[in-house]
Amino acid sequence: MRVFVLIGICCVVAFFLALLIRRGVRAAAGTRAAVLASEA
Repeated sequence: MRVFVLIGICCVVAFFLALLIRRGVRAAAGTRAAVLASEA
């Protein structure tokens, strides 16, 4: 049972990490686009 619980926790953590990374990438791309637009 402990093994299944650990696997479940790992899956949830990986899922949230993926969401945070995607949001971070989008935010970084948005700030880069804003900086380029302001410079141009």
